Amino acid sequence: MKKILSICCLVALMSCSIQVTAQDFSATTPSNHMLDYKITSSTSPYTVMVVGGNNITGHLIIPDTVSYNGITYVVDEIDTMAFEYANYSQLTIPRTVTKIPFISCLSNFSLINFNVDTANPRFRSYEGVLYTRDLDTLWDYPAGNPASHYEIPNTVTNIGIGAFFYRQHIDRAVIPNSVRTIENYAFTGTFIKTLIIGASVDTLKHFSFGQTDSLSDIICLSSNPPGINYYAFLSFEPMQRTFYIPCGSMSEYRTMFYRNFMSMPSLYTLVEDCDEHSITIDPDIYGGTVTASTNSARLGDSVAITITPNPGMSASFLAVVKTSDQSYIVAHSIDTFIMPSFDVTITALFAGNNGISEAHKTNANIFGRNGNIVIEGAGNERVVITDMLGRIIYNSKVGEMKVVAMPKSGIYIVKVGNQQAVKVPVVR
Repeated sequence: MKKILSICCLVALMSCSIQVTAQDFSATTPSNHMLDYKITSSTSPYTVMVVGGNNITGHLIIPDTVSYNGITYVVDEIDTMAFEYANYSQLTIPRTVTKIPFISCLSNFSLINFNVDTANPRFRSYEGVLYTRDLDTLWDYPAGNPASHYEIPNTVTNIGIGAFFYRQHIDRAVIPNSVRTIENYAFTGTFIKTLIIGASVDTLKHFSFGQTDSLSDIICLSSNPPGINYYAFLSFEPMQRTFYIPCGSMSEYRTMFYRNFMSMPSLYTLVEDCDEHSITIDPDIYGGTVTASTNSARLGDSVAITITPNPGMSASFLAVVKTSDQSYIVAHSIDTFIMPSFDVTITALFAGNNGISEAHKTNANIFGRNGNIVIEGAGNERVVITDMLGRIIYNSKVGEMKVVAMPKSGIYIVKVGNQQAVKVPVVR
């Protein structure tokens, strides 16, 4: 009950200035949903805002124009509370919608995927997540996405207000070194257990990690501490949190806490990590080689990666993962990374001009091609394909050949019968 009340308090706090907008008319969408509109300009250019709808499920497609009383209006805005009670799993945003508020009710708890018209000048969808057009700001993460971890692109410099607000499937977060600002309420209410704060982050704003009651370990990659708002990690229940910081940076972090908090919070512990952590190259890399500038490093050290494809091949994916849990991706698609406070493994995939990637050979022939995993000669054995997070993508018996489409580029685990499981890189 206390947890529910806490959520209500937070929502009330953020919604204190939000009012329900009255509608002027309703119209049917291309996806056969009824939406309510408010006229925002009754002179040319005629514009409307989406303010609500009824019984919205499945795939909602918002139109770019809508007609009323003989006038065609451009749909260019979505109201904050428009979809408060919607239950759709897919949302398509047209090219004309350029005004979407932070912490809107776009992402209901059933939403798995955002789609944005490629001609939209303000927003875009990347891997089902809503971003600004230039991939600079992560705007909204779909609350129904079941993934426990999301790889934030290295183009992002700003994680928007409430971007992951109460996205309760997320249990780990790695903030890439490109990010500078984590806005208010960005990760409030998530079940994050471990947080890695990138070396370029300079601001954690109000309640950015508030009510993250599972968060105990915070790994800071920079010797220069970010500015942490007094309420950045506030929870309604007292929470003990440990900050792992680079060797030699204790004085700087203590100064930051005393400056921002007036004292060192009793629930916060600073641990100066001066240990060397190992860097291993994945032995199951095919089609090229990967080397690191060192085989061990301390927290906060910069490590360079050199990628050398074989003739006719090119590097298409690279990731730095936690050695003890290879579903935990620390960094990806980079040539330099900052060492965290644990051992890491570097893995990669290479693909040829024909889109075929190399993999282990078992009794069955298994390889990636054009976004698919191809299994040949399985002999009616059961084939199980999982991603690096252990989620099952495919589970069925396969005869002579099967082509299985993968959701995105990456490394997948394929097991045929009782044969050894193999890693298969896939490029979409």
